[in-house]
Amino acid sequence: MLDGKIALVVGGSRGIGGSTSVALAEAGADVAVAGRHVDAASRKVAEIEALGRKGLAIEADIGEMSDIDRMIGSVVSAFGGVDIVVHNAGVTLQGGLLDIDEDTWELMQRVNAKGTFFRYRELRAK
Repeated sequence: MLDGKIALVVGGSRGIGGSTSVALAEAGADVAVAGRHVDAASRKVAEIEALGRKGLAIEADIGEMSDIDRMIGSVVSAFGGVDIVVHNAGVTLQGGLLDIDEDTWELMQRVNAKGTFFRYRELRAK
C-alpha cells in the first residue's frame, strides 16, 4: 500500500500520533517521528523498526523555526524526501475560553498555527 513512501509524523510519539506512526509503518511506509521528547520518539521508532520499516526519531519543537528547518533537513537527509505529512502536534486549552492567559495564547498560536504553516512552507521549498 505505502511501500517506498516516506512519512513524517509531527507529534508522532504517543496517543493518536503514535498510533498513526505505527499504522503508517504497518502499511509499508518508513516513518520519521518528531516531537519535543526524543526518548518517546525513539521508543516509537523501535516499534516501527520491529515491523521491518525504517524509522527516524527527531527532537523538535514545532513552534521554533530552527527546529522546523532541522526537522525537515533531517528527514530529507535520511530518506531523500517526504511523501506524507501528519501534523498531529498541537496545544489545547485546559479550562474555559476566558481562562486563557497571554502565555497560553502565545503557546497555542506558536505550535498550532505557526508550526503548521512554516512546516508546510519548508517542505514545499525542499
